[in-house]
Amino acid sequence: MFIVLTFIFIFHSCLSSHKSYFDIETCDNNRCRLPYCYCSNQTIPGDLTIRNTPQFIAITINGPIDDKTYKLLKEIFFSNKYYNPDGCSISGTIFLKSHIETNYCLVRKVLEYGNIELSISSNSSECPTVDCRIKEKHDKSPYVPWRSYRFYNETIDYRRRIAKLTGLHSSSIVGYRSPNYEINNNQLHWHILREHKFLYDSTLITQEWDVPYYNQQQPTSLTWPHTMDFAANYDCSQSCYTQSFPGLWTIPIHMYQDLQGRNCTTISSSYCHILPRKDKFFQYLKYNLNRHLHSNHAPFIMAFDNYWFNEPYTLWRIEGLKLFIEHTLHYHSNDVYFVRIIDIINWMKQPIGLEQMKQKYLSNIGIKSICNQKINIDNDQECFNEKQIETWKSNMITNSQSLLNLFDTVAEPLFRSNIVFYSAIGFCSFVILTFIYDRFYIS
Repeated sequence: MFIVLTFIFIFHSCLSSHKSYFDIETCDNNRCRLPYCYCSNQTIPGDLTIRNTPQFIAITINGPIDDKTYKLLKEIFFSNKYYNPDGCSISGTIFLKSHIETNYCLVRKVLEYGNIELSISSNSSECPTVDCRIKEKHDKSPYVPWRSYRFYNETIDYRRRIAKLTGLHSSSIVGYRSPNYEINNNQLHWHILREHKFLYDSTLITQEWDVPYYNQQQPTSLTWPHTMDFAANYDCSQSCYTQSFPGLWTIPIHMYQDLQGRNCTTISSSYCHILPRKDKFFQYLKYNLNRHLHSNHAPFIMAFDNYWFNEPYTLWRIEGLKLFIEHTLHYHSNDVYFVRIIDIINWMKQPIGLEQMKQKYLSNIGIKSICNQKINIDNDQECFNEKQIETWKSNMITNSQSLLNLFDTVAEPLFRSNIVFYSAIGFCSFVILTFIYDRFYIS
C-alpha cells in the first residue's frame, strides 16, 4: 500500500511540475481592471484628460555601478539642482548588471540617497540569445544560449546576491530588463519573473512610428504600460509575448526617431544619426519627448547603457542630457516628472490629476521619501573596492560556468522531452510489479 501511495505521489508531482500558461487572448476591459490588470492600449488611466495627466519621464541606465557610473548618477540625481513640480528631487532607475564589475559599497551609497530604484539585468555581461562577449584573442570558449538554469542564475540568484550585499530584502527588487533587450524564443524569462514575483519587465520595444513626427499634424497615441494578462495591441521590434503572464507589468520602450525621421530601437543605436554636440543631442531628446507631450502623455522611457556615457570624447552626451533636464523642468514646470519606473506603476494603479500630484503624491506612495530633506552630497567618503574581496568568488564562478552551461545544455532537453517523466513512471511500475510478484507468486 505504501508503494502504491508513493507511486501516486510521484505521478502527481511529475504532472504538476509542467505548468501551463493559457493561450493569449484579446483584452477585455470588463475582465481587466486596475489596480491588478490593465489592457494594452493608448488610453490614459483613470479617464483623465491630457491636460490633467502628468508626463512621466524615466531615465533608466543599464550596467554595473562602478566609479564612472556613480559619478554620472551624482551629476544627474544627487546634485540638488533638479526638482520635480512637487518639490522632490528627480529620480530614476538602474538596471544592475555584471556582478564582477559592480562596487557594492557604491551601490549602498546610491540607495541611501533614496531617489534611485534598483532593478536588475544580469549577473554577467553576456546575452541570452547571441554572443555579445568581449573576448580575449586566446579565448576559444564556445557560446551557449541561455537555458532555464542559466536564466535562473542570472536573475533569481543574482537578486539574492544583491540583497545580501546591500542589506535590501530581495522582494524590494521588482524590476528586470533583459540584456541587449533580447527575448528568448520560449519566453523563458517572463515565466521566471512571474513565478518569482517580479512586478515588471522593461524589455519590449514598440514600433509605433508610422511616419516621421514632424510630418504628423496630430501624432498618433502611444501605448501606456500594461499587464501581460492579455495580448499586446502593438508590434514589437523583437518578438511580442504570446502567452499570458497575469499580474506581470511590461513597461514598453517606444522606438526613438532622429531629426531626419530614421527609427532606432535604443538612444545609443547607430541607426539614428546624432551630431556629436550637446545642443544636437538635446534637440534629439526634446524631439522624442514632444512625441509624447503632443499625443497622450504616455511615459517617455529613456534607456541608456552606462558604457555609452563613458566612451572617449563623449562629454557632449552627459552635457546634452543635463541641458535636456534643465530645459524640460523649466518650460514644463507643472506637468513633467522625472521618476522611477515603479512610480509610474504606482501612479497607474491609482491615477490622479496634476493638482493632487503637487501634494508629494509620488513620495507618499514610494519606497522612501526624500522630499523633506536635501540630499547630503558632502558626506562622500571614499568607498573601498569590494571587488578585491569578491575576487576568489568571481574566479570560482568563471571556472565553473562552462561546466554549468554544459550541464544545462545536456539536462534541459531531457526534461523537455519527458524522458525523466517516463523514466519515473517506468521505475515506479517496476517496483510495484516486483512487489506484487514477490508478495503473491513467490509465497
